[in-house]
Amino acid sequence: MALSNSEVPQSSAPDAAPRARRVWVVGSCGTGKTTVARRVAQALGTQSAHVDDYIWLPGWKLRERAEMLKLVERRLAGDAWVMEGNLRAKAKRLWAIADRADLIVWLDLPFRVTFWRLVRRSFRRALFRQPCCNGNYETFRHAFWSSNSILLYAFQTRRLRSTMYPDLLSQRSHIRLRSVAQVEGWLAALEIERSQSSFNGST
Repeated sequence: MALSNSEVPQSSAPDAAPRARRVWVVGSCGTGKTTVARRVAQALGTQSAHVDDYIWLPGWKLRERAEMLKLVERRLAGDAWVMEGNLRAKAKRLWAIADRADLIVWLDLPFRVTFWRLVRRSFRRALFRQPCCNGNYETFRHAFWSSNSILLYAFQTRRLRSTMYPDLLSQRSHIRLRSVAQVEGWLAALEIERSQSSFNGST
């Protein structure tokens, strides 16, 4: 069955995905960046990293920016890596690091999908005391009733990525995935490609 235009992943270099060894995953809160990055890293035989782990210190204190950039540069110095986390338009030094990537994967899922994912994630983290962002913890108050709530932030910035990333990624090798089906299809193709490459290399 042929895919409609809305179901076809958009990419500046469709053939780059199977050959990518350095991948950066971006997308709004709740798009599944962490899960996608982990699966890409497994396919590449490496480990994924989360940029927020370098931004935050325990106690929700911000790390000094120069130190954060140095740590990220060190983490991404190798030939194969996967990083996930958003990039601000004016973050020139962080974009310079991200530009080492062979491919940027933009998860651009509908807000109706990402918001409820975020609600469930925040509830689960607060209920079961699951750590995030370099060992910090979300609380019910912080997630649901604070002016710094991640849910409020997600609502306020729900259109930010879709207006910002088209220009920022237009001259960069990237793929834009707009639905859960597209994400799963792309990951499955990547995993199959990598498993075939490993099999061919061992024969």
